[in-house]
Amino acid sequence: MDSRRAAVAVALLALTLGVLHLVMAGALELSPDEAYYWSWAQAPALAYPDHPPLCAWLVALGTAVGGDTALGVRWPFVLLGTLLVPLVFVAGRRAGLRPGLALLAAAAAGTSLLGSAAALLATPDTPLAFGWAVGLVGLLGAAGVRPSRLDWPLVAAGIAVACWSKLTGVLLPVVVAAWLVRPAGAGWRRRPQPWLALAAGPAAAAPTFWADAAGGGATGFQLAHGLWSPGLSFLERVGNLGAYVGAQLGLLTPLLAVGVVVFLVRPRLGEPSRAAVWWSALLPWAAFLLAAPLAAPEANWPGVAHLGGLLGAALAVQEAQRRGARWSRTGWVAAALALAVAVSAAVHVHLARPCLPLDRSGGEPFVGSTDPAARLHGWEALVRALERQGDAVCPGWYGAVALLRFHRFRGSVAPGCAGGIAGGGRGRGEPRPAPGVALWLEPSAGLGLPGGFAVRAPGNCVELPPGPASWDPGLARPAAPVRLRRLRCP
Repeated sequence: MDSRRAAVAVALLALTLGVLHLVMAGALELSPDEAYYWSWAQAPALAYPDHPPLCAWLVALGTAVGGDTALGVRWPFVLLGTLLVPLVFVAGRRAGLRPGLALLAAAAAGTSLLGSAAALLATPDTPLAFGWAVGLVGLLGAAGVRPSRLDWPLVAAGIAVACWSKLTGVLLPVVVAAWLVRPAGAGWRRRPQPWLALAAGPAAAAPTFWADAAGGGATGFQLAHGLWSPGLSFLERVGNLGAYVGAQLGLLTPLLAVGVVVFLVRPRLGEPSRAAVWWSALLPWAAFLLAAPLAAPEANWPGVAHLGGLLGAALAVQEAQRRGARWSRTGWVAAALALAVAVSAAVHVHLARPCLPLDRSGGEPFVGSTDPAARLHGWEALVRALERQGDAVCPGWYGAVALLRFHRFRGSVAPGCAGGIAGGGRGRGEPRPAPGVALWLEPSAGLGLPGGFAVRAPGNCVELPPGPASWDPGLARPAAPVRLRRLRCP
């Protein structure tokens, strides 16, 4: 396949995926975390409790154009996530991939589970991946035989965007520095452009670092729950390590993971373009591998490593084809991509219309589905059911607070539980119900919270039986992944 046809195919693929995700973005309800970021956007700031501010700013931009709807919240993220497809293609070409293999790498990135999430959901991972891809395109341009004046400014811009998005973004300048000090960067080491880019990128993100240090708390919060979970046994920490590796293999899918592993075990750090891809994949994966025994990892934490990993898998295939290796034949490559696309397609279908047997709730009263896809369904129906029931409500975690506010809950809120709903729910403060009876909301087993968090009812409150009173069907069998408890607090 020649370059022009491959570029046209990339454009058509990106357009198709963009339209698909835009339709789904408007059809699926916001998850609790997305509503939480929406609540941040109601009061734009330089720092927030969990992450740097770019995610909230993108939500504010989206709702200014599209209103306070799911589509309004998500469309900027759909745009940035869709742009990852051409960015990966350009990065692949700069890394020395043939047009056809660069197209396959872009297709794998755009249709992967993480790539699809980045182009659908409003989370900090989307601008982080976008900034990382921009920086990688610039670094690969500088590593090539015909660098341009824009390469290092692209690196600086990518670092800035990544650092404004998520704490993981600080790994991008580490990737660039590692490339520079190793043999691959020898041609640039004594020139000012890379060092200026390494200074300008973090400097552009300095305002959010300063605001966070002055009271935002995101860095301290992320380091605390990402680097240490107290009370875990040795076997549990080993289990964290296994869960981390298994999650990364699952997100890649097994056949693509083979190509990634083949690439990583053959670093060849003297080749500038290949070394840039290698460092961009290895460092995030290695950083979170080392942290995994310390705290329960989330599968998306090293998500940016998948961009370099998929490019590396394509490079490994290209090198193997030159050697005539059997595993690099067209049939195996097609099977690897087809499996990844099939898994992603099944997840898309299930998100739109849950059809896989993932609900293990067993029909327990007042407990919602344990299907992970349920976090994108049923919230507005739950809020309306709570209004009809008329009982005082106490949301037990930040996501419930944000969703009640997003869906304009007009019912009664228990005293001591109303501050977050009235004020935007920016933080993670625990509710403290005043004396009386309240309907407590907590996540069901299907709604895993980040970092191993658990939501527990206040210790001084007593759970009451549901009682003989009639219950709204939307509460007796909630569609959203919640558990409802009646509490009496002294």
